[in-house]
Amino acid sequence: MTALPPFSEKSYAELITTFVQRGYQVTPYTDLCIGQPHLILRHDIDMSLEAAVRIGKLEADHGWKSYYFIMVRSFLYNILTSESQAFIRQLTDFGHQIGLHFDPHLYGEDWDLLDAAATREVDLLSDIIGQPINFISFHRPLESLLGSPRKLAGLPHTYQPKFFQEISYCSDSRGDWHYGHPLDLPAVQQGRAIQLLTHPIWWEGEARSATDRLNTFVKNHMNEFKSILRDNCSIYQFNDVSKADS
Repeated sequence: MTALPPFSEKSYAELITTFVQRGYQVTPYTDLCIGQPHLILRHDIDMSLEAAVRIGKLEADHGWKSYYFIMVRSFLYNILTSESQAFIRQLTDFGHQIGLHFDPHLYGEDWDLLDAAATREVDLLSDIIGQPINFISFHRPLESLLGSPRKLAGLPHTYQPKFFQEISYCSDSRGDWHYGHPLDLPAVQQGRAIQLLTHPIWWEGEARSATDRLNTFVKNHMNEFKSILRDNCSIYQFNDVSKADS
């Protein structure tokens, strides 16, 4: 059984390098061949675009191209700010693909309502980044969407059978491999295709626990929030403190 090193940028690079050394080819969704050693690198950006850029640069330095799925209606980042848009431009400059990370819980389970909402979000994200959106992933996917072959907003999604059931699938949900290390999956042992979902927030920087990462994330963003409030309302006084180590 493969050892489970703490998540870090170094261990992420080592993981993907091991796949490549075993004959895997980093492949876009559109070129997937189920029986081949194809590796789809997918990142859902639930919390931090800044963390995504760090992992995106690491991948670009190794010549790996990934998919970064970005939320339009996030409570943790705002894609309309100049800072967020600069982060997104960096990801596209690295050669990565941008997709929509769509939260169906905001709209309910009616398919027509989901389809209309996804269409609006796709159009907005496409307008912001200046290029088409070709794929959708789901944030906290509804049970009815897992394995559904139907397109949403006329686009394929990452939980269609070809990408979720007919090939291997592994995620680092909540900062851990809850179903075992991806290199130990039977499909990977047999050299068949896999979709690997990782969240950059768990991997950026040095090795730390998921809890420590979240605590640092909260501290950093609370400082930013206080600074913004002070800059926009003179009656609020706040002494800057250094950001927690990332």
